[in-house]
Amino acid sequence: MKKLITLILVCIPAFLFAQKCKYEMNELDKFNGKIVKLTKKEMILNAWDATMYFQCRREGDNIFLIFEFWHCAYSKVEMPKIQKGQKLMFLLSDGSSIELESADDITGTPKNYLVSIPPTYCSILSQASYPATPESVEKLLRNTVSVIRFYKTEGNGKEGYKDYEIKKKNNEDIVDLLKCVL
Repeated sequence: MKKLITLILVCIPAFLFAQKCKYEMNELDKFNGKIVKLTKKEMILNAWDATMYFQCRREGDNIFLIFEFWHCAYSKVEMPKIQKGQKLMFLLSDGSSIELESADDITGTPKNYLVSIPPTYCSILSQASYPATPESVEKLLRNTVSVIRFYKTEGNGKEGYKDYEIKKKNNEDIVDLLKCVL
């Protein structure tokens, strides 16, 4: 009886803190037998002019960090692009940084909200994929992300970046989604 009670007491924390992974895809690839996982999106930034969603994808041993970025303004916005090889950087709590490069060319798509006063114009960069090395994943799991630097090319061809502060709760979402694909 004591062993049963001990076992129950040991297992309770595991049930209370169990990871709640939600997937868009979680299967074995029919052609190569490798694991393919794609988490559902989580909002990690919500500011008046920008919203950023984050999700993770695993294909076999490869892990990708995927972002959807909304930029809004009260005047028409130029459609930005992310060019293959453009950087995404994470500033971590220990002072170090992680630099990843875009795997694809992505062009923004327009979205207009004419019902607001004044009208709001947005551009959406979706499925911006950044391959992550095992070392970068490990650093993200061990540290808190304080700032994400997002590089893009504006519609007029000007390259630039913008820094976005990440709140503690949103950092926990990043870590949780990474754990879901490991």
